Amino acid sequence: MLVNHIQVAYVLQITPLEAKFMLAPHIERIREMVIPGKKGLDECARLVRKTDVVESLLLNIRFRHPSPELDGKGRIAYTIEKLKEAPLSLKKKIADDPGCLKSGKISGKFRALNSILEEESIKEIREILRQRGGYIDRKDTAMSQKKRRRAS
Repeated sequence: MLVNHIQVAYVLQITPLEAKFMLAPHIERIREMVIPGKKGLDECARLVRKTDVVESLLLNIRFRHPSPELDGKGRIAYTIEKLKEAPLSLKKKIADDPGCLKSGKISGKFRALNSILEEESIKEIREILRQRGGYIDRKDTAMSQKKRRRAS
């Protein structure tokens, strides 16, 4: 399964920069930029783009689990497959997130789901967010409501 640095960061719960460092050695364009003694891999890793994808098995991140079903499976690919199978399993967490509620779409720490989930699932989650509160205009935030009450 091909993955980008945003998906790796979300699944492994690491920062996007750490994920870029993990992917950089496996991207041909980045390997060509590395000049021994002058330009190291750490300098070039920052040049990883959102469109750069790597096979998840190359990262060699596997489950070490007593269950024979999980032991040895690729952790990144398995997690992404499970998210695609049950896209609405995170809907309560997304709907309770103030950043997602305010923007009316999947955002913040859940932003990586936009590249993992299918378009139909994303539309369903957006609809749930709109029903729960939807896009909150800057004028309607709690602070501005307090100011309006004081003024009147």
